Formats: sequence, C-alpha cells, structure tokens
Amino acid sequence: MPKNAVNLKRMIGAHHGVLFVTPEYNSSVPPLVKNTIDWVTRVQDAQESRGQVFRERVFAIAAASESRLGGSRCLAALRQILSACHAPVIPNQLALSFAGEAYDDMDRLKHPADIEALGALVRQLIDISQRMM
Repeated sequence: MPKNAVNLKRMIGAHHGVLFVTPEYNSSVPPLVKNTIDWVTRVQDAQESRGQVFRERVFAIAAASESRLGGSRCLAALRQILSACHAPVIPNQLALSFAGEAYDDMDRLKHPADIEALGALVRQLIDISQRMM
C-alpha cells in the first residue's frame, strides 16, 4: 500500500467533514484525483471494512475551470465517484468559473459572489458534519 495513500486516509479519518477541491480536466475529474480516491478506499486498518473512511464522514466538493461552467462537469463526475464509495456528499457545491481571473494578487477570491458561495459551502459542510458526530 503506498505510504501517501495511508497518510491521506488517516488525515481524512481525523476529520468529521472533508472538502475536496479540484480543477476540471477534459470535462471531468483529473485522473490523479480518481486514482487517489481509489487508493484511499483500499487502505484498511484492523477492525475496519474497505472504504469505511468514506462512509463515516461528510464531504463537500468544489471545482475550478477556465470555462464559464466552472467545473460543473467535473463536479458531477466527482459526486458520482464519491457516491460509489458510499460517501455522503452535501447538496451544496462550488463551481468556480474563469478560475485564472478569480483571484487577486494575494491569492484571495476577488468576486463577492464566489466568496459568498464558498462561505455557504463551508457553513453547510460544518453544519452537517456536526450533526453527524
């Protein structure tokens, strides 16, 4: 088992809620993101079922793209991948359009609508993860 897959599985397991953020790649999830999720599902500690780390916490998803769709196609694919792992994914998600122009010189989101959308996503993740504890 790759050491980094074990480490990532343990980091995910240390939290009640997890936010996955990814760029869109060819209208879908980057292969490395899919491969990483696949590896993490295979890391199994004693007294644990395969993929248990995904079933016991809540996930939020966000994507960025240079297109107007902002990674929407990637989000649909990522939601499907996580659902196949039986991971609860919150309804809210963030699709960041024109990502190359979305940040200021301090690497902070520039547009109030994007800032509010990210805040709403994080608030929903925290709220649902606290209720699942």
